[in-house]
Amino acid sequence: MDNNSHSISIVIPVFNSPHRLRDLFTTLESNSNPSLLTEIIIGDDCSDELTQSLIDQIIDDSPFKIKLIRQVENIGYLENANQLYAAAETAIVVFLNTDTLVPPDWLERIQSAFQSDAKVVLATPFSTNASNLTILPNWGQSWLDLDRYLCSFTPKYPAAHTAVGFCLAVRKTTLKEFQLFDKNYHQGYWEETDLHYRVLEKGFRSVVIDNLLVHHANGSSSFSLRHNLSKLSETNKEIFYKKWGYEHTKSEKLYHKLKPYDYLRFKNNRFSFEVDYEEIDILFVLPAFIRNSGGINIAIDFANYLTMNNIKASIYCYGMIDEQFVDNLGLFNPWRSIQDIYKNIYKIKVVCATMYDSVSISKELSHYYNAKILYLVQGPESLFSSGKYFGSVVNDYQNHHLRIVCVSGFLFSYLSQLKVSHHEFIPLGADKDKFYISNHYKNRNQKSIAACLRVTESKGSGAMLHTLLLAKEVGFEIHLFGQESDAFYLPNDLGQHHGDLSSSELNKLFNSVGYYLDFSYFEGLGLLPLEAANCGAIPILKHNGGSDSLFVDGQSAFFINDLFGTKDFFETLYNKNEDEIYNFQHHALNISKTVSLQQAREAFRIYLLNFYPMQKECRAENKIIINKISRASSVDKEKWYYRIVRSIYLKNKNIIHSVWNKLVNKASEKILFKMDSLEIKMECLQKDLEEILKKLN
Repeated sequence: MDNNSHSISIVIPVFNSPHRLRDLFTTLESNSNPSLLTEIIIGDDCSDELTQSLIDQIIDDSPFKIKLIRQVENIGYLENANQLYAAAETAIVVFLNTDTLVPPDWLERIQSAFQSDAKVVLATPFSTNASNLTILPNWGQSWLDLDRYLCSFTPKYPAAHTAVGFCLAVRKTTLKEFQLFDKNYHQGYWEETDLHYRVLEKGFRSVVIDNLLVHHANGSSSFSLRHNLSKLSETNKEIFYKKWGYEHTKSEKLYHKLKPYDYLRFKNNRFSFEVDYEEIDILFVLPAFIRNSGGINIAIDFANYLTMNNIKASIYCYGMIDEQFVDNLGLFNPWRSIQDIYKNIYKIKVVCATMYDSVSISKELSHYYNAKILYLVQGPESLFSSGKYFGSVVNDYQNHHLRIVCVSGFLFSYLSQLKVSHHEFIPLGADKDKFYISNHYKNRNQKSIAACLRVTESKGSGAMLHTLLLAKEVGFEIHLFGQESDAFYLPNDLGQHHGDLSSSELNKLFNSVGYYLDFSYFEGLGLLPLEAANCGAIPILKHNGGSDSLFVDGQSAFFINDLFGTKDFFETLYNKNEDEIYNFQHHALNISKTVSLQQAREAFRIYLLNFYPMQKECRAENKIIINKISRASSVDKEKWYYRIVRSIYLKNKNIIHSVWNKLVNKASEKILFKMDSLEIKMECLQKDLEEILKKLN
């Protein structure tokens, strides 16, 4: 074991979900102090091929020492975690779920918790999803804002009501058991709460790291898909309450009575502090903040990716907001009011419009902050609403003050036809880490079709349902997802309706069907066909613009040219042999080599840095601030003055401290010199007094 009493190992149990693992390592590598981190140990619990490949890539590319324990068959979360703990060689072991993101200086704060008291054996930070340790972003806040706010408090390390396993730090020099978690809890859930009470029973402490917040998405990949997680939790809860029911109930009552985190000043799991940014690099202006909307989710993903890469991003939403979606995501809580933005943010460098009706709002914000405008175009917007806004949309496209980024080759051509010259193309496609052919799904029914129900007329759900009836007559099994079935009057025997699906559920569905049917009349890109193709489900499409620029009829997809398709068409599909199907899948999969979410994210980041350098422009910044102060009320002027002083201090605190120390040293030297002079004068006066006394005597 490492002789350093505060050296740290990070252990990460993994089962699939490579997109989670990639994002975690992005923050780990950016925000972890290598002088504190001895090793990272990954426990691969027989993941699929793509996850294994990503783990190997991470090990090759990482600046940290990484060990890998790879299982040949799935052993479950608990056994995986215990093996990782046994393999760790340091004094402190930190368990991290793959669905976490860590902030800057997080290891320093974990280390300090253990240095504060030798009796601290377990330590858990706050999170966006962690039972009684949950803190959620308020309006205009991100999870990183919450962490920065917690940093402003001197930590007290209060006793934890329970430990929570998403990010659990353990003092291994005290808990040397080979099996850290009790095997009676089978595959996991309640095992860390059991550990919490075992630690207390031995006279040690389990504490909250009250100056740290780690983001937790609550979508861990640590469990095998064959497990029913809700049933697993209920079963283990019964085991836990038989063992610790009295102690836990007593602790719960005490927790609610004492309210141990009140000094942090948050209510209903939210802080009430005002966001006090030095500045925002980019503000995304969204028409809505809702789940299962491709364009909105892409903008949110871009904002998060930029944030993980040290570009400050924020979101303003002027339309519908799904509060549950905001809280479940836990990344950003969007601004709701432009006035709140004006009050709390003194500089924005780039405003990003994301929809034709967001352009006027973006212009207003741009004018106020002297910010540049970027327009993220994800669809042929002049065609929206039956062309009602054609003229105004085209005028905005042709405005040379707007830099336009579009997400497909089709949109690039569409904009060029409208005489737009100031536009760039980024290669957006499916998320390759979420949608892929998994060797864990081996029961694909090639004679089955998935389709998405959407009420928007341009998505063509009516014609699609007619076509599905023809496919069913031929013998295809039908799977529907998306809009709830009660929004449509569907034939009772048409097929199975799965409702709204998460990305992991959709990945599973696309891995189990042979085809995906999409009847959209026009698409800027068409993400669903790309996601289906990545999973091996061959797209059946109408000519819609976006899909035409990526798929080739008869090679990587099938295009239906008439209104509904024909029975003969589906009979031909039904009788395709394995070699023909494999060739289609192979050509469709090749598309992900040229377009993907990963490529688009990075292309957007590079574009942003090239055209809008994220560096401070002092003179322009000062002019903006002076203009704002001149328009402000006397109360607001005082607030702005405080913010400017604070901003200047934060940006230059090292220089200020250095200058201050020099001034103190010089002042000390002058004081000492003056004191020496005074002593000499006193000695002279003393001699004069002695002579006077002699004469008087």
